[in-house]
Amino acid sequence: MNLKKVMASEISKRILISVLLILILFFISFFAVKKRYYQTLFFPASSANKLLAEKREFNWKKTERERITNLVEEILIGTMNKRALSHSNQNSKLVNLLIENDRVILNLNNESLDFIIYSNVNNYPNQLYEFIYSITNSICFNFRSIKHVKFYFNGILYEYLDTNFQGENGFSPNWKLLY
Repeated sequence: MNLKKVMASEISKRILISVLLILILFFISFFAVKKRYYQTLFFPASSANKLLAEKREFNWKKTERERITNLVEEILIGTMNKRALSHSNQNSKLVNLLIENDRVILNLNNESLDFIIYSNVNNYPNQLYEFIYSITNSICFNFRSIKHVKFYFNGILYEYLDTNFQGENGFSPNWKLLY
């Protein structure tokens, strides 16, 4: 009788240890897997005044600010689609970003603007328009609570944008530009 109790006790211990090991492995695998998410970025099409969608995978970031920063930095890096254009270069950088209610305020470095102006002087207004709406539409599409994006370059509101396009709140998305 004593032998049966000892064997039952040993079997119970083995089952308990097995269950605990399975639970530990489950929790390790659950927390070790990096969380990923996808966002849609828009880039100017090479053949028309439209924006092409490109899906990108990102490592999970906790805050909306971090996710928007990732998105803008990816747009500044450029497209992987051969049918789309990039209106930035390796020197284009996001200086900082601020979220106010339903508006994002972006401060980009001067190199972001200089590349557009000096890469094709004849088509400069159109390229600037495409660059602005590439970022604006991407942010507003992925973050539905954001309705406007305001642009600064090295902390200065660029005069051409202010007088011709950008209202007091900044740019609203232009969904007509999407393919």
